[in-house]
Amino acid sequence: MAASKELSGRSVAVGIRAGKVDREGADLVMIAAYQEFGTKTPKGAVHIPPRPAMRLAADEAQAGPLAGYTRRLMMQLLRGTMGPEQVLDSVGMWMQQRIRSKMRKAYEWAKPNAPSTIKAKKSSKPLIDHGDLVKAVDYEKR
Repeated sequence: MAASKELSGRSVAVGIRAGKVDREGADLVMIAAYQEFGTKTPKGAVHIPPRPAMRLAADEAQAGPLAGYTRRLMMQLLRGTMGPEQVLDSVGMWMQQRIRSKMRKAYEWAKPNAPSTIKAKKSSKPLIDHGDLVKAVDYEKR
C-alpha cells in the first residue's frame, strides 16, 4: 500500500518534448503541431490537413485498453513485483508505442500526402519522412 501512495499525484506525459529537431534542424514540436492540427494559408485554404496521430492514439487507449493495462500494473505494484517508478515507466512506454504505431500506420487512416509532397520526399506515407518525428515521441514521468 505504501508503494501505491508513492504514485499519488504522479503522472506520465507522452509526446514530443521541446528542443527536439529533425536531421535538417527543423523544430519537431512545431512539425508535430502542424501535423496534429493542420495548417491553413492566409486565404483560408488547407495547406496541411490534420493528421491527429497523438489524439487518436490517446482516445483509443482511453476508450478501453488503458484502464485494463493500468489495473494489471497496479496489481503487480500491490503484490510487490513492481515498484512505482516501474509502473510509471511501463505506462509511458506503452503509450509511446501506441502513438508511434498510429504514426507509422497513418497511410491507413490519414488524408494522403499531396502529389507535390510525394514528389519532394519521394514517399507517399503521411507523417513519415526520415522517421525523425516518430522517433521523437517519448515520455516523461512527473
